[in-house]
Amino acid sequence: MNGSMFVALLLAVLDSAGSDAPPSAAAPAIETTGSCPSAEQVSATLAPLVGSVAPDRLVGGGLRVNDLGDKFEVAAAGQTSQYVDAARDCSERARVAAVFIALALNPPLASVDAGPPATPSASEAVGPHWWARLALAGRIEHSPNADGRSSPAVSLGGELRAAVGKGVLGAAVAGGVLAPTVVTFGSVPVRQQRFPFSVAATLRGKVRGPFELAGDLGFSFVVLRLRGEGLDTIDPATRLDVGGRGGLALSLVSPASRWAPFLALHVEYFPRPYEFEVGPLGRIGSTNHLWVGASAGLSWQTGAARNSAGE
Repeated sequence: MNGSMFVALLLAVLDSAGSDAPPSAAAPAIETTGSCPSAEQVSATLAPLVGSVAPDRLVGGGLRVNDLGDKFEVAAAGQTSQYVDAARDCSERARVAAVFIALALNPPLASVDAGPPATPSASEAVGPHWWARLALAGRIEHSPNADGRSSPAVSLGGELRAAVGKGVLGAAVAGGVLAPTVVTFGSVPVRQQRFPFSVAATLRGKVRGPFELAGDLGFSFVVLRLRGEGLDTIDPATRLDVGGRGGLALSLVSPASRWAPFLALHVEYFPRPYEFEVGPLGRIGSTNHLWVGASAGLSWQTGAARNSAGE
């Protein structure tokens, strides 16, 4: 119950009590100065309002009403207030003083509108979201020249990548194809084509504004097709190279769209390169240990993928 309702209730009780107050109602002792209102008027008006108040509070409440001419002062339970009444209506003064004293001795409990209980967000209620992504990108790769080998500057191609996870953690698989290139070992040209695949664990998170950074670490598998150019002594061969892979990807994520452009960098290392041998010449070289590359494209992502990177 708030203060205004309590005051209204007190005034209603005063209006209905009047001279019908029970004879046994306690008459609190009021100290007064002056005669308007008198102690008897205030006590009689206050009695029906303080029936539930402990007697020791009535005795020790410091109940006092001072007649100050065109105004009057009321004190109770350490609280004091003054009211202006130039007409000197003693009955009305007694009513006001009784309400003030009753409120001071038995203050109403504050009414607090707590509102509906807070509803936890979806992430708080069910924890991190499952998410999924699908990406299509162009891919470029380069390997340093070594071991008497003359390689083309870059290899171009494309790749398809899929990832799934929960919260910031996930797993990704990718597959691609690179255009054929010709590698020269001394004076021997060899045509090669690479079909790269990878499996990796990925970690993602927001970095600043709409940008998201993801890192992955895993294994790379490359199907390598080799054929000597113009040499009958080198038979076509197919080899599977297995190595390690690490990469970083930066995406521009928008809450309003499921599509996100991205740029990614990767490094792949193959511990066992393929050895080339030509008839009487013997070993003429080997494939590369180290490959570095980049890819750029567009990814499609579920709604949870857009919202869970910061979890």
